Parts: sequence; C-alpha cells; structure tokens
Amino acid sequence: MIYKFRAGIITERGRAFIEIPFNVWEETGLKGNIPCKVTILDLSFECKLIPKGNGIYFIPVTKKTLSALETTEEYEIGMQPIDALSRINHDSPYSKERPIRKIDGIREIPVQAGFCGHACVAMLAGVPLAEVLHRESRQRLSALV
Repeated sequence: MIYKFRAGIITERGRAFIEIPFNVWEETGLKGNIPCKVTILDLSFECKLIPKGNGIYFIPVTKKTLSALETTEEYEIGMQPIDALSRINHDSPYSKERPIRKIDGIREIPVQAGFCGHACVAMLAGVPLAEVLHRESRQRLSALV
C-alpha cells in the first residue's frame, strides 16, 4: 500500500530527513528498519526508514535528492513499504525478475596451483579458465603445463 502525506525537509548537521506525520507501527503493522520506496515530485528512490521510537520514523534524503528540492517547501510524499531494497540502479536493464545471470550448474575445472580464484570465477561464469585469466597468467599456466 502507498501512504501519501505532505511534509517538509528537515536539515540537521549536514543531513536531511522527512518526518513521517503518522504512527508507522499503527498504519503499516511494521517495526524496525523498514525498507520503502519513496516518491517526491518526479523523484523516486529506495531507502530504509529511520526509527525514532514509538512509531515515529524519518525518511533519509540523500544529497543527490536534496539538490533537486527546496528545503523551504512542503512536498507530496508517497511511501510504499517493500520486502527488501533492490540495490539495482533504476537505469539498469536488470531487475529481480531479470537478474544479470542465473547459474544453472557448475562443472569442475582442473586447475594448477595459484589459479584457484580464477577457476572459481570460470566455474561460476560457465566459461573456460583461459577466458578468465589475464595474458600474463595464461603465459604462467602454459609454462606450468
């Protein structure tokens, strides 16, 4: 559910916040660090609400978001609790539904001493070891074989 309210921006010691003007516990049934999607004007971001006690919460505002807003204005805020932060950039072609890569299986790659990290990456990526190694490492491996 999206909760809408009007609020201004509070700046304190170089940080910026928006105080949620209702008891979050009572309205959402959630407690602790609550991950949310927040919209202000045409800006949208994800964050964890900051609990201040007794159901009072603040929305942290990043410097990037703050630079697009006036601290003297009140804004229409939309706040939607979500399961977890996506940590995926909004410009990214990837999402939870379309991840970067799914690992269907791992096949063992024999490796010489000193290349175990490279072998792990090759196994996870599903590519030959030589494709993961740098040119110098390939020359060292050739010398060992």
